[in-house]
Amino acid sequence: MIGAFLALGLLLAPVPAEAAPAVRGPCAGEACIWFRETGRRLAGSSPRGTLLRLRVRWWESKHPQGRNATGQRTETVYARCSVSVPALVERRGAVWWERPIDPVAQALAGADRASVNLAALVALYAWACHGIRPGDAAPPGLAALYPARTMAGEREARPLNQPEDALQ
Repeated sequence: MIGAFLALGLLLAPVPAEAAPAVRGPCAGEACIWFRETGRRLAGSSPRGTLLRLRVRWWESKHPQGRNATGQRTETVYARCSVSVPALVERRGAVWWERPIDPVAQALAGADRASVNLAALVALYAWACHGIRPGDAAPPGLAALYPARTMAGEREARPLNQPEDALQ
């Protein structure tokens, strides 16, 4: 029980923009997608999980440390950190969408983006909820944290009125 509280404390620890590490996500060819959290706050919690509001800066780079960024953008993404129903919530146009994650398959519901972008969103979830950096050898991968995870009943993305509705 104490371990769960310690893990929750680490999960909710604020990430100052200047201290947040740049995280390399998936690569395609010579270029990799990178991201950095520029803000984090607790948006709510329920039996379905803990909802984090993340401010994220994304960019692409061919440099091994993520320098010489191209295609930079910043967005707000919500991560529902949960052992049973993990998901990301993102704005698409005027609508918020809850997109369940299958950690074992490293897949995201409603997959209509390029596979590298989808892998970047799953990498963001792994980083935000579990502190897993893609390519790190020490921490377990998502599949190890969710060994029996199935997406039955959770495969479809769903529109939400507001991000906090992901907790219902």
